[in-house]
Amino acid sequence: YICGAHQRRELKCTRLNVIITDSTVNRFISSEEVRKTLDRQYGEYIGIAIDSIDLMKIEEMIDNKSAVKKSEFYATMDGTLNIRITQRKPMIRFQTDDRGFYADEDGKVADIQAEDGIHSEHILDVTHTVVHNSKGVELPSTGGTGTIWLITIGSLLAIGFAVFLITHKKMSVYTD
Repeated sequence: YICGAHQRRELKCTRLNVIITDSTVNRFISSEEVRKTLDRQYGEYIGIAIDSIDLMKIEEMIDNKSAVKKSEFYATMDGTLNIRITQRKPMIRFQTDDRGFYADEDGKVADIQAEDGIHSEHILDVTHTVVHNSKGVELPSTGGTGTIWLITIGSLLAIGFAVFLITHKKMSVYTD
């Protein structure tokens, strides 16, 4: 163990390996965008001792991007700094006059058009968004007299069928 700790202390970062686990489903972030963000916001890491790289800081930096649900960082004994990223899964899209947003399955709202390629945080106030109904498209109302008739007729049919089954069963007992 002591020998391993000594080797790790001397181990330098030789390359960056970005793994985007769901890149075939969602394409909000790319390996190149992650590399550019690290270069711009963290600075040098290639050629630096693995133990001196602040993996928690890098992970927090990438996790703060709105398209990223979770990132995990780890180094291997060959000096590779590995980043495993899971993207958010968009469920609904919102569009304003000049920006696009999506909300994921957790309700987090993210900006679609990002300035740096990795979707930075923007908040969209969806409580004041107006939805316009196009002419000729009218959504049906619920809870009116039609609903009452439907429930009444359905209940009567269910009761009638139950009475039929009970009397049919009693009749089959007497004929056997």
